[in-house]
Amino acid sequence: MLRLRRENVLIRDDKGYASGCIADITPSERFKNTLDVIIKADGTQGKITMHVFPSIVISNRMDDQGNRNLMTTLCLKLGLFNEDDLIADKIDFDSLNDSLQGMLGSEIKFKTIKARSKDKDNKKATNLETIDVSSIRLNN
Repeated sequence: MLRLRRENVLIRDDKGYASGCIADITPSERFKNTLDVIIKADGTQGKITMHVFPSIVISNRMDDQGNRNLMTTLCLKLGLFNEDDLIADKIDFDSLNDSLQGMLGSEIKFKTIKARSKDKDNKKATNLETIDVSSIRLNN
């Protein structure tokens, strides 16, 4: 017999933030020179597993819109270093690696954005959401 169920959607607060925790940070098996940051978020039917795939590169560069790469933005948002340290190139990468692993289990809040499919005819990706890394903040 076929059993239908409700969709498991993110639970958001009145400001649009979802809550979750950093469950794991490992080298990505899908993309070369990236990490797989796994976030378990609260959903209406249980936990939802979400992934962020930042490159392993920390960079002071900005794109034309004034945005930094995902890894740099993620580290800044998690408070692993500040803007002054980044500009002055005073980041201790051994300490940063330890701090990043120390973030496991940390509670965070984040917003999502609609995933953009490169294939305009792909109807499967129309409802997919991804974490807006620039909105991440520690849930204190």
